[in-house]
Amino acid sequence: MNILPLLIITQIILESLPISSSAHVNALERILRSWEHLAPPRTEALDHILHIPTLFIIGAVLIMVHYEIIKKGWRAIVQPEGRVHRVRILWKTKWRTFAVVWGATCITLLLYYLKIPQRVYGCIPEQWAVPVGFMVTAELFLVASRRRLLPTQERRNFGRLPATHSDVPAQAGIHTSSPFLFTLSLGIAQGFALVPGISRFGATLCASLLCGVRPRRAVTLSLLLQFVLMGGATIRALLTPVGRSTLAFLLTPIMLLSVVLASYVAGVLLLYVYRLAQRRKLYYVAYYLMVAAVVSTLL
Repeated sequence: MNILPLLIITQIILESLPISSSAHVNALERILRSWEHLAPPRTEALDHILHIPTLFIIGAVLIMVHYEIIKKGWRAIVQPEGRVHRVRILWKTKWRTFAVVWGATCITLLLYYLKIPQRVYGCIPEQWAVPVGFMVTAELFLVASRRRLLPTQERRNFGRLPATHSDVPAQAGIHTSSPFLFTLSLGIAQGFALVPGISRFGATLCASLLCGVRPRRAVTLSLLLQFVLMGGATIRALLTPVGRSTLAFLLTPIMLLSVVLASYVAGVLLLYVYRLAQRRKLYYVAYYLMVAAVVSTLL
């Protein structure tokens, strides 16, 4: 039995959750191979091409969640009267988000090319890498779930330096006094998510929450970071013959239907992540990761 379609569907669904999809897919593949099921070797190009459905899912969910903001932005661009003024106001209110996303992505790429996460991974015994990654992510979720939100005025003053040190509230997020530190924390969190068992989505989500960002905004920031990084990896894969042949395989009727159904399930799960974040119940993810760490140790 060819298990590759099952692995593809599993990866598409799990990429919408703040857990390590690659660690789960590798574990599933190892289990199925032990039962003498067959599958062609998974390539890096395949993993990157599978980001295409995830990119559509992220885009659709962001549009659904932030429909009003997108509608206001579209009106500001389309309506001719006062267009420049409205676009300027929109840019002033949203430019920090784009700056944080691109700055954190650059930091992540720098860490990757310096091979710092790979060196950290090399210090961990191979059989313990995934369980340790699961436990680290679980601990981050437990701590982030109990993090106090910033006061409303502090969120409005995002990126502005306080007049005095006493103006910074107790337990406030680090981005209150330095947007650079906030961007740096997101970039480092995403960079070290290259270690097996640590999710990029989960790491950046926890980093945002620990910095005092509102849950809904934290999920959005994490998704934007994933969108940029996945988009770059997908374009790079499509420029190779292996990537184009992999895409042609996914466009076959049976695989295309499977991908569409898996994408729908992934979109529903991603909306559920938004709901968990808003209700501050992300510790559910931590409990699951603890169980996954124990199971992965026994495999």
